[in-house]
Amino acid sequence: MIIVACQPPTTETPSVTGPETGGEETMSENCGDKSKLASDLLLYTWVEYIDPAIKDQFEAECGVKVIETNFDSNETLLASLQAGGTGYDLIVPSDYMVQLMVEEGMLMEMDFDIITNIQHMDRLNTNQYFDPEQKYTVPYFWGTSGFAVDTTVVTDHTDSWSMVFDPNSPYCGKISMLDDQRETLGAALMYLGYPINDVDPAHLEEAKQLLIAQADCVKAYDSQTMMI
Repeated sequence: MIIVACQPPTTETPSVTGPETGGEETMSENCGDKSKLASDLLLYTWVEYIDPAIKDQFEAECGVKVIETNFDSNETLLASLQAGGTGYDLIVPSDYMVQLMVEEGMLMEMDFDIITNIQHMDRLNTNQYFDPEQKYTVPYFWGTSGFAVDTTVVTDHTDSWSMVFDPNSPYCGKISMLDDQRETLGAALMYLGYPINDVDPAHLEEAKQLLIAQADCVKAYDSQTMMI
């Protein structure tokens, strides 16, 4: 999800240099009111979540420099903001973190009068549990998590999570896990046959012990170099 936190508008109106003429040209109408644009847009997001070409296009059309900073987990994002890392215009937390940040009063409401493309959004992706009144968020994208194998090395792979959690797996010491509490715990719960959102204390303890036992087989916990 993308969250907006507005900064005061710049006192200068940025200009755009036309790529063909080299002169001044009218900024894209998609950029909205020029008087409300700052010179920079501060983005705090996951690695590789924004196509560089999109940033280049935005900068060229709107005359606003995109300054991107990355985090590797929702918890890192939260800790950074709680420690005083303010000033971001857009941040990209996951669903449950949005809910927590709303409860903590850390987010600003969005101005949907200027976000006109919201009308084209699939309503199945709006008014979610973490933002039921659609005040703070715009859906960005969703996806699924699983496990992948390098078939040039692993020739006898299965589609079972036992490859990841079985301590007798021949791949012990050669696997990585996402550095994410929800993802790792959810995977452990699923392997044990429980729902990934299970809140039963006994089941959570069982999943915890499974992850502890698995730790020696994990070469790295990494959420930054696993994009597929």
